Amino acid sequence: MKNNSISTDTDVIIVGAGPVGLALANLLQTQGLRFALFTQESEPRPVYESRAEGVHVRTLELFERIGVIQKAMNQGRPLEGVSLYSLKQKLGSFSLKDPRSAFPGALILEQGKVERILSERLQENGVSIHWGHKLSALVQTNGCVEAQFVDQNGVTIRLQGKYFVGCDGAHSTSRKLIGVDFIGEPHPGSYALADVDIEWHQEALDSNVHVFMSPLLLLGKLKEGSWKVASLVPKGAKLPESPEEILSILQAQIDHHGVLAKLMKARWTSHFRISNRHVSTMRKDRVFLAGDAAHIHSPMGGQGMNEGIHDAANLAWKLALVVNGKADDSLLDTYSEERLPLIEKVLKDTSFMTNAIEIEGPGRWVRDKVVSFATQIQMLEPLLREEFSGAHRTIGQTRIIRESNVSFL
Repeated sequence: MKNNSISTDTDVIIVGAGPVGLALANLLQTQGLRFALFTQESEPRPVYESRAEGVHVRTLELFERIGVIQKAMNQGRPLEGVSLYSLKQKLGSFSLKDPRSAFPGALILEQGKVERILSERLQENGVSIHWGHKLSALVQTNGCVEAQFVDQNGVTIRLQGKYFVGCDGAHSTSRKLIGVDFIGEPHPGSYALADVDIEWHQEALDSNVHVFMSPLLLLGKLKEGSWKVASLVPKGAKLPESPEEILSILQAQIDHHGVLAKLMKARWTSHFRISNRHVSTMRKDRVFLAGDAAHIHSPMGGQGMNEGIHDAANLAWKLALVVNGKADDSLLDTYSEERLPLIEKVLKDTSFMTNAIEIEGPGRWVRDKVVSFATQIQMLEPLLREEFSGAHRTIGQTRIIRESNVSFL
């Protein structure tokens, strides 16, 4: 193994070039900080992989600050609302339009597109992403962090920075290297997922996200006309592996819920399990964790990618103040202090939604009555919208900022 020690100093080392790492890099760029962005992925994610696809209004406001809002709006599709179904009947709908925001509502924008938009913004500002570099070691000393990477040619690279942020996903190497606990438990269910063309044998569903309950089936139209389809894998069924097996499970659930449609060509398929976990702390000395490296939960409400980007927003301006000598290092403690309680609430809310959607037996009748009633009462619509999207949660403001009446989102 070759060694190539780099002594070049930087303010912040970022690991992970998903939506969170890219958002953090762009936000640090707006603050004028020096940073280096590394990822073990050898190339950008294909834009046709939707994975996460809901961008809520608070995140759109951040995109405006970064300077990518027009691209996001052009490449996405406005999401107007959510429709809920049970026993082949529509129970009701609610709007996702937030009158408090300058934006009309949430946006369907696939994760691959989000990453491309944020990457292109960095390139416009002359920033390069270091692809194909796997984090192998972290050492903290007085005043700096030294990170060691191994590239695709087996060359070891060492870089020193004042701070380090791990945005490297649910299986985070950063988290493991600093020994932070990942508290929680797995959800018993498994899920199948596809971006697929649909041949409708009824009037096509509208532009809402359509949530069919007990068992879960979700359909949402993407910008180019294909559909995101996700469902719970039936209990006892083999976990699907091939695209054909995934489509077979999704088609069976579509038929079960009485949707007259045939799944056609799949553009992308996946299967996954979910867990509800969060770290015990989002900071350990000069190392911070953000996004899936710090918290994972049910995808209900499409909050995961958004909350990770909100982690970045909370941390970026604080790093800028501390690095530029305008605030004490203790300000950075407020990152974990503010974000962790919000994340715990996210886990609680998304777990509740998931369990409610999957209710069987007598509880199903009660749930359906409550949903039908709530979606017909106009004054309850803001509550439904905010619980679904997480819009009621702030990104986090420190006591210092609150007292000075200055908003940093």
